[in-house]
Amino acid sequence: MWDKENKKFNESIRVLIVEDNKVDRKVLEYMLYEYASFLRSTASFQEALDELVKNKFDVVILDLNLPDVSGPDTLIKLNESYPDTAIIVNTGAYDEESGLDALAKGAQDFLVKGKYSAYTLNKSIRYAMERKRLERRLKTAYEKIEKEQERLVYAEKMKVVGGIASGIAHEVKNPLSTIECGIAYLSENLSIEDANCKEVMNEIKYAIKKANSIISDLLDFSAIKKLNKQKTDLNAVIERTLSLLNHHIQKNNIILNTNLDPTIPMVIIDSNRIEQVLINLLLNAIKAMPDGGDLIVKTISRELREEFEDTLLIEGADYKSGDIIVVVTIEDTGCGIAEEDMDKLFQPFFTSSYNDGIGLGLYVSRNIMELHHGIIRISNREEGGVRAMLVFKI
Repeated sequence: MWDKENKKFNESIRVLIVEDNKVDRKVLEYMLYEYASFLRSTASFQEALDELVKNKFDVVILDLNLPDVSGPDTLIKLNESYPDTAIIVNTGAYDEESGLDALAKGAQDFLVKGKYSAYTLNKSIRYAMERKRLERRLKTAYEKIEKEQERLVYAEKMKVVGGIASGIAHEVKNPLSTIECGIAYLSENLSIEDANCKEVMNEIKYAIKKANSIISDLLDFSAIKKLNKQKTDLNAVIERTLSLLNHHIQKNNIILNTNLDPTIPMVIIDSNRIEQVLINLLLNAIKAMPDGGDLIVKTISRELREEFEDTLLIEGADYKSGDIIVVVTIEDTGCGIAEEDMDKLFQPFFTSSYNDGIGLGLYVSRNIMELHHGIIRISNREEGGVRAMLVFKI
C-alpha cells in the first residue's frame, strides 16, 4: 500500500537481486534500501539458488545473462525450483523484446535498465507479487475444477457399473436361493454315508455361502446409501466390531493391542455403516497376517494444525486448521501393500494377492466415509505392515 504522506509503500517485502553487473546491482540496492524489509544481492545464478535455500523471498529481480547461466533457461530454472516466488526480469536498455518474451515464459514483470525510478521499481515489485498471488489462486481453482470434473465422470461411470452390478446380483440371487434350499433339503432327507459325497455337499454349501457374499458385496456397491446418523460412542462401535472378529483374530494367532482414548467426543455417524467399514479394514489386516502378528487399534481426538502431516492427511477434504477431529488408526505387521498397487486400492474390483474377495470392500468403505464427510487413508508403515486411518470431523 502507498503511503502518500511518507511517499513510500508500507507493506514489507523480501527481495533477492540477481545481477552480475556491479553498477546495476548497486543501483537496485540503493533504490530498494528503504523499501525492502529484507534484501540480498548475488552476482551469479548458483549464489541466488544458495540464498533461496537459506531464506524465503517474495520477489527475485533477475538479470537473464549471468556468468553461469544465460537466456530463457535462467528464468525457466528459477520458476521450476521456486514456483511461489514472483520474478521480475531486469533487461538491458535495448532489450525490451526479451522482457516481453520473459513474461510469456513465466515472469510477472520486466524492467528496462536505466528507465525506472525507485517508485516505479517498487510499484513493479508489488504488482508482480499480486500477479503471483492471483496466478496461484487460479492454478488452485483450476486444479479443483479438474479434480471435480474427474470425480463427476468417475461417479457417472460407477453409476452405470453399479446398475449393471445390481441387475446381475438380483438375477443370480433367485436361482442361488433355489440351489441353497435344494442342498438344505437333500442334507436333511438323505442319509449319506459316503465320505466323498459328504465332502462334495460341504463344498457346495461353501460355494453357495461364497456366492451369497459376492452378491451382498455387489448390492452394497450399487445401492444408494441412506444413513441413520446419531450421536455415537465410537469406542463402543470399535469394541463391538472387535468382539465380532475375535474368532478370526485368535484363529490366526494375532495379538490384539487396543488404545482407545476414553476422552474422545461423541461422533455423529451411522454406527452400522461405520461398523461395516471397520470390519473391512480389520479383516484386511487379519488376512495380511496368516502366520500371526500384531493388530493395533487406536483412537485419539485432537485439533487440526497447519502442519505438513495434517496437510497430507486432509488433502482434498473440506477440513481446515482448528477443526476438532477424531482419528481411528488400525495397524498391522503384515506383508504391506506393493507400491504399484497403492493408487488402485479404492478402485472397484481390485484385489490384493492375499485377499480372496471381489475387491469392493475398500471402495464401499470410502463411499461410506464420504457420506459421513469423513476421510479414509491407507499407507504402508515404515516398520512394515499397513496403517489405515479413519478421520471424523466433530
